[in-house]
Amino acid sequence: MSSPPPSYGLSLGPLAVPDPIMGSASLAGWSQHSATDTDDVSQVTDAFSVEEKQQFDLAKKLGQRLDDLTLERDRTQRQVQVEQQQLNQLNKSQPKRPRDTKSVLQQRAKQLERDRVSRSMPLSQEKSLIRQIDGIKKSLRMHTQADQHQQTIYRKKAEMAKARELLKTLNAQVAEMEKVLSKVDLAEKLNCTPADIVMREIDCPIKLLQYVSGADGSNVRAIERKCSVDISIDKIRAKIRVQGSTSACIEAIQELKHYTCAVDMEITPNSDVFTYLLSRQSAPLNAIKESHPEVIIDVWANISRIKLRGHPTNVDAAKVAFESLAVTSQTRPLSGSREVHLVIGKTGEILRETSEKHMVIMDVTKGSSEKCTLRIIGLSPNVEEAMAEINFKLHANEQVQDHVMVDSLLREELLSNSGAAIKGFQNSVSQVISGDGEVSVATSVLLQFEKNESPRNSASKSKLVIKASRTNIERAKSLVTKKIAHLETMILVVNIDAEMIPIVIGKGGSTMRELRQEGQGALIETTPENTIKIYSTDEGTRNTIECKIYEIIARNQVGYVEIDKNTIGILLGEPGKEVRETCKELGCDINVSKDDTKVVIRGTVEKIEESSEVIKEFLAKNHVDGMSFDPEDEPVLRMGGKDSILSTVAKEYGVINNLRRERNTLQIRGEADKVKAAIKDVQTFLNGGEGNIVVKFKVPGEALGGVIGKGGSNIAKLETEFDGARIHIAREGHVVSIRGPEENVKKCRSKMLTDIATTRVIDSIDGLSDEKFNELSNSDFMRRTSRFTNASITLSENSIRIRGISGDVRDAKASINEHLTGTYRAFIDLEGSQTERVKNASERDSSHFDRIKATAGAVIDIEAFAVVISGKKSNVKKAKHQLMEWLGFILGNELRSLKIHRALYKPMSNPEQLANIANETGACISLDRDMSCILVRSEDPARSGEALQLLEGMLVETKKRNLLVKFETADTWLLSIIVGKGGATIKKLEQDSNCRFDIIKEEVTVVISGETEDIVQSGKAAVDEIVDQARKECIFTDIPESAMSAFIGKGGSGIKKFSSDNQVKMERINKLHSGTIKITGKEENVATARDAVVAWVMEWEASNEGISVDIDERIIPVVIGKGGETIRRIQKETGCKLDINRQQSTITAREGGSDNARKEAVSKVQTIIDEEMIQIAKRTAEKEQAEKARASVRSKSTENGGSEAPAGTTMKPPVTVSAGVKDRSSEFASKPVGWAPVNDQKKNGKSKKETKHVVNKLTRNRLLSDENISCEKDESGQLVYFYASPLGFSVQLDVQFDEEN
Repeated sequence: MSSPPPSYGLSLGPLAVPDPIMGSASLAGWSQHSATDTDDVSQVTDAFSVEEKQQFDLAKKLGQRLDDLTLERDRTQRQVQVEQQQLNQLNKSQPKRPRDTKSVLQQRAKQLERDRVSRSMPLSQEKSLIRQIDGIKKSLRMHTQADQHQQTIYRKKAEMAKARELLKTLNAQVAEMEKVLSKVDLAEKLNCTPADIVMREIDCPIKLLQYVSGADGSNVRAIERKCSVDISIDKIRAKIRVQGSTSACIEAIQELKHYTCAVDMEITPNSDVFTYLLSRQSAPLNAIKESHPEVIIDVWANISRIKLRGHPTNVDAAKVAFESLAVTSQTRPLSGSREVHLVIGKTGEILRETSEKHMVIMDVTKGSSEKCTLRIIGLSPNVEEAMAEINFKLHANEQVQDHVMVDSLLREELLSNSGAAIKGFQNSVSQVISGDGEVSVATSVLLQFEKNESPRNSASKSKLVIKASRTNIERAKSLVTKKIAHLETMILVVNIDAEMIPIVIGKGGSTMRELRQEGQGALIETTPENTIKIYSTDEGTRNTIECKIYEIIARNQVGYVEIDKNTIGILLGEPGKEVRETCKELGCDINVSKDDTKVVIRGTVEKIEESSEVIKEFLAKNHVDGMSFDPEDEPVLRMGGKDSILSTVAKEYGVINNLRRERNTLQIRGEADKVKAAIKDVQTFLNGGEGNIVVKFKVPGEALGGVIGKGGSNIAKLETEFDGARIHIAREGHVVSIRGPEENVKKCRSKMLTDIATTRVIDSIDGLSDEKFNELSNSDFMRRTSRFTNASITLSENSIRIRGISGDVRDAKASINEHLTGTYRAFIDLEGSQTERVKNASERDSSHFDRIKATAGAVIDIEAFAVVISGKKSNVKKAKHQLMEWLGFILGNELRSLKIHRALYKPMSNPEQLANIANETGACISLDRDMSCILVRSEDPARSGEALQLLEGMLVETKKRNLLVKFETADTWLLSIIVGKGGATIKKLEQDSNCRFDIIKEEVTVVISGETEDIVQSGKAAVDEIVDQARKECIFTDIPESAMSAFIGKGGSGIKKFSSDNQVKMERINKLHSGTIKITGKEENVATARDAVVAWVMEWEASNEGISVDIDERIIPVVIGKGGETIRRIQKETGCKLDINRQQSTITAREGGSDNARKEAVSKVQTIIDEEMIQIAKRTAEKEQAEKARASVRSKSTENGGSEAPAGTTMKPPVTVSAGVKDRSSEFASKPVGWAPVNDQKKNGKSKKETKHVVNKLTRNRLLSDENISCEKDESGQLVYFYASPLGFSVQLDVQFDEEN
């Protein structure tokens, strides 16, 4: 009996209820209700009786109806497409409309027709109107056609709209029918009625949707089969939809919760565990996956992490499985390719076998230092077993070495033919050890000689190193030793004398090669033990070579003749050619011993004796000796041609000269005594002695032509005038050297220096750019430089021409170059010997030199006859002053200086006067503008002292004719009074007094120059008169700063009233220190105004009483502070005004705040005063302590038996130095730079007084104002003076003063 058909939950629309046979009634009104509404499903089920359910299959009928609707929809869709194409065609074929509208055309046609019939017109005009009317009618017909076409388009669009509406209705019916049919199909699929179907939705995190679905939806399909439900996933809304019976949905949701409640967990195993899991095609990892199938395990190899996803319980179980893996790793370094090969094997088969055997991972990596490392990863027991097996294998097959000693001749034999013998030997030993099988790394043997073997013939034995595995080394050594012992029996040793070794070898090894050819295949070598070794496998060959060696020895005996090294070249060169040929004719060969002390003669005994006599006779006539000379003196030796010194000694002594320029040496050949005499004459000529001297000095390049003269005429004239003097000028260095009798040489030098000093020279600076030319043309730099240096300067487009005496030209050129390039180049000229001493001192200890360079910031070089300083001009000047002090300690009184004012440059640098002093004293004198002094230098301190005395006398006379009137800096305003408006006053002064007046603004100085002292004094009196009158008509008075605003008044009313009342001009000056008022006007008015101001100040102070404190003038700058910082801070903190009265040395607190505030301000000032007084006392105590220390040193020196130093000498206390620091105080002169001896010797040769050292004639007060000089009383009560040098030591001074203060 068949079961009744299933019931379907359907709801019929209100418009049509289909009959059982599903006739033509429409299903458009059908709709599917929510599957969750069980009442709707029941209503649909109740709409059919049981008989009706049995009469037809509803699913089949619904399917047929759906097909009909689909066909109808498709037909309607095609109809819409056809009508759309027709509409498109109509739109494309739409006729064009005329531009004018229909009404316009009709109106125009009527107007034309009216014109044609209303008036007469020519035929042509009428025809024209008719044509126009026909054209308008044609346009109207076109309008009609367009209107008809447009109506057709409207109708077609209406048909399309109707068809589309029908299509829309059909689409809705098909969709609704598909929903009804899908529910019926779902009920049939799930084996239930449509009324039983419900839908449930559950939320699910988006990240778990993929996990719920499973691989290709496997999880969903499994739940669908198990629970008889339909599951769909909405990824957009993150929901899971379940359809089926109520019980089935509940069961399915429970299953889904296993997935929707899943958790993610990440574990990060160490690198060893991670590597182990992925080993052997991930077998360990797959095993865990199989034991936990419900957990998704993802491995992220790039970051070494494992991700677990699943139910928390399952995930925890999987995590425990991973963490329980007892994975470990061990590493072992592999030394060299041998161990690597033993572990890896050929193509890696050993490594794979070991890995598979112990189920571990083995990896060999190469490090940065070419070393390899073995790493084993796996379970702990497996790793231990694998590592133990590897260690055992490496130890057993470790390569060790031993050695045997081999004769050096056998070494040569084994290494011949690119080592073919030793390679065959090595292979045979390896083959024996490997048992005639394949030689492997473990069984191979390596034979090699030590690489650091001594050179051939230097050792009789060589070390042959044997390398083999530990198990095979003993056997390998035994095999090698037997082979070597057999080969050594084939060596023959011949003992001979050491002198015979070179004979047996022969020239270039020729004899040795002949012996080897005699015994083909034999090896022959000499040894340091004076033996010859012969190796050959044939005994007859060895004996034959031995006999040949004895025959060679018999033909070559040796004799010796002593020889000097300098004569070797003569004997073996062209001069000894005849001697060598004579010895050769006698059958002897000659050579020189290795130590160059003997002539070696080879031949028979008789012939050796004859050759020795010939050689001794030749050496006696050809003695050679030599001397070195300065490269600059090389032309001097040849100077004079036939009358040169070399030609003279050659003729006089019959010797031969050889001048070797490349070595700067002179070799003289001849009989020994004559050679010695010739060398002495040459040395005397070059260096002086026996009444002759040599002097050298540098000539400025621009003066060189004048010194030489046309064709050397001036030189020839000087040599004639000063008999015996020989003059040479080196053009490269411009150095003049004079040789000859001492008196004439000195006179010649003085004459030349005088000519150089007084001769006007010309120099130029070329390559001047247009920019620099314009700059110099538009400035007064050239004029100022010319005036400062007394040189004539001419500026052209591309060069500058300088004319004057040599020193002035050099200074002018240096200033111009500094202006053009930024680098100033200055000199301190020295004598030749002085330059050498300075250079040697700087090389021995460069610390002083380096200190000067560092502190001054200039470049210092020592050239011939000068120290050159270059850099920024201010730095160069600073460096020169420091250098002068250092040079003074190096050269002592050989270098002196006389300080002069810049205004006295011109009169004190008179070339004729300086030349006369230089001629009279023999010293060199030059003006140094950088240091404002005249430098005096001489290799004889007495001469420099005499020149300094004469210069001091010259300075005294110059000062009488050139008076310097210096004003205080505050009196700068007086200069403008002296000059007058447009220079009128100073011009009148010059006319009235016959003096010249020069103003030096930067020094606030007036220079008065005249022909006599009386004229100068009259000029000074005129200036004093002007200054006195100016001081009466212009005075300055101080006002407390806090009173200044009250004094000036609002808008200056107060000061203006004072000015008008007293008929003077008042103004406030010096805004930095704003307490000074300047009053100018008539003398009597100025005095009255000053009294009025003083009275006003007294009245103001009386009404503005403050609190005052006395202050030492030295402490005022400390109270003010840097830029007024300290005093402003006190004023700000207390609210008081502090007035400083420098005349009364007081500070007063006024204005602002209470009385307590003023007291506080004074207290702060007093604190600063007290602290500074403590510092002053401390510095005074330190100075006194230093003076006591010096006194103690002197007293100890006296107690130790030392007598007091004689007059004019100094006593230096020991200098305390740190450990490891050398005391260098003894390397310097005993008196500081600038101290000159006073020599009272008169020109007529009368008695001279004792020489004493003075400090440029200072008073005691001026002397003690120098912070480096101190004094104290000795035991007799006399004052003793000390100079503390910046170089770290002190000296006692013996001084005298012009006057006692």
